[in-house]
Amino acid sequence: MLRKTPKTLLIGCQHLTPSTLGLLERFEATGIDPKSMVLIGKCYSTVEGVVAAMHSRGMMAHGGSVPVSAGGYQEAHLRDVANLWQEVFIRLQSGDYDRLVVLDDGGDVIASMPAHVAVPVVAVEQTTNGLLKLKQKSKLSCPVVSVAGSAAKREHEAPFIAGAIADALALRDAVQNVGIVGAGAIGYACAQKLVARFNAVVRVYPEPCADVWKHSVVLGCTGADISPRNGEARSVRYLASGSSGDFEFNTLIKGRPHSFSDMQIGWQVVMNGGYPVNFIRTHEMEAPQEISLTRSLIFEGANYAQTLFGARPAIYELPSDVQYNVVNGWKRYSL
Repeated sequence: MLRKTPKTLLIGCQHLTPSTLGLLERFEATGIDPKSMVLIGKCYSTVEGVVAAMHSRGMMAHGGSVPVSAGGYQEAHLRDVANLWQEVFIRLQSGDYDRLVVLDDGGDVIASMPAHVAVPVVAVEQTTNGLLKLKQKSKLSCPVVSVAGSAAKREHEAPFIAGAIADALALRDAVQNVGIVGAGAIGYACAQKLVARFNAVVRVYPEPCADVWKHSVVLGCTGADISPRNGEARSVRYLASGSSGDFEFNTLIKGRPHSFSDMQIGWQVVMNGGYPVNFIRTHEMEAPQEISLTRSLIFEGANYAQTLFGARPAIYELPSDVQYNVVNGWKRYSL
């Protein structure tokens, strides 16, 4: 468990949802003062009322800056990350903290960490794209626990994320003749859900190709820009993202009026304004018993990270016995 001390500063980027608030309350139960929690969210996923609830508990939270125009998410997000680190430095200068724990979703907070921080730092990264981003860095600034790389997350999280994505497509009656770009865990899980629930015709492609654009629905699960070239996607009616940010169709939406709603471009519809379709900002689409697995893995990842203060800056896997205990507890709760 995290040490019971008021001198731990807990910061990071998370989807600010009811289940994340529950996660932070678990950290509070270990002895971390809510006033020592500083979180930024992502504008497309922050659920109404959660930031206010965090403020009422004494936490500092920002729901995520909204871009001036479509396609500008990353620029706005990185400004939020820079402001987060400014707040961290102000707090560390007070001398009230002797260590720092970072919870990251997407890798930008960890990647932006200065080389020299006044106190020991450990971090947790929970997304595959964030982990890839950190692996590309020539040097890390602190030990990082990889929740993203855990077998527990890969095997058990993808199906319920895919279920939420399938539900979002079904709301638009967009579950037939689907081309999925991205042959990772989410892409294949989405294919399985669409076939099982709707008997859909689905094909998974590792990367964009001419055949992708012959489908009436294209779901991007790559974390990269797969925007079709001019005239390439005449058969496509719906374009949907199953990955973070607004990356999948960034070129297509860039510079258009920003929206969290479906965006009409000619006869085509870009769902959720290019943001992932499993986030709707009024509630979490995943059931509480499902998303509790992810939150528990993050919590235990932070507990394990505590043992790495002073260790060599590197990426550390979440121990298999920790994963086993989390999954067993989750199964008892969710059944």
